[in-house]
Amino acid sequence: MAYFDAPDESVWIGYLRLQLRFPLARSKKDKRKQIHKLRDRFRSRYNLSIAEVGYLENHKRSVLGAVMISNDQ
Repeated sequence: MAYFDAPDESVWIGYLRLQLRFPLARSKKDKRKQIHKLRDRFRSRYNLSIAEVGYLENHKRSVLGAVMISNDQ
């Protein structure tokens, strides 16, 4: 079986690394509540996939990774 590229095939991948601070958070629950709101807003507005990837056990800091894949530049 042979694979052929489609004539209009193009793949664009965008990624973003966000480093956030939560000075008013008193627990991991406070931090995750704010991350959840931010993640939902980005998902609905820009169709991004977002995950918390750093400082998982720290309630004052967080690192988020966001990725988007598209065929349009």
